[in-house]
Amino acid sequence: MQKYFQPLGKAIEVLEGHLEDKYPMDSWGITDTDDFKIEPVINFHVIFDSEPKVVYEYTVEDIVIS
Repeated sequence: MQKYFQPLGKAIEVLEGHLEDKYPMDSWGITDTDDFKIEPVINFHVIFDSEPKVVYEYTVEDIVIS
């Protein structure tokens, strides 16, 4: 199985666009949980300002968000 590196910047851009479309009235912070591994899947934790005690996990793989 061939693995490749998806640039972090592109993954954040895709996730930002998804969040802006889905939650246009909210704001958030994003952290990367894959600092040391190079994986084709990148996981993010998103904390919305309206729910500061809840952490949502988003996965970006090949510009598909789940």
